[in-house]
Amino acid sequence: MGNGDDNALAYGDEMPQHTWEIPYDYWIARFPVTNAQFAEFVRSTSFVTRAEREGWCWVWDSQDAKWGKQQGASWKHPRANNVIVPQTMARTHFT
Repeated sequence: MGNGDDNALAYGDEMPQHTWEIPYDYWIARFPVTNAQFAEFVRSTSFVTRAEREGWCWVWDSQDAKWGKQQGASWKHPRANNVIVPQTMARTHFT
């Protein structure tokens, strides 16, 4: 886990690269979670993401090639606008 010292794009808290052992069994899905699946999880558990609680999340700005803090962005509205992403699309926000 983490990044090697040669990765110029890595943040300080992403280094050093190291091995991490998880002391319990866990499951990893074979396929990405879709927005519809995550919406069902939210509906059935009343889960609220950090982005929804705090009112912002990190969003990739492909024009500047960097992450930026975006007010109002969340899994429902990745760009903080009123456009709702397709339910079949894989999730792009995980905060």
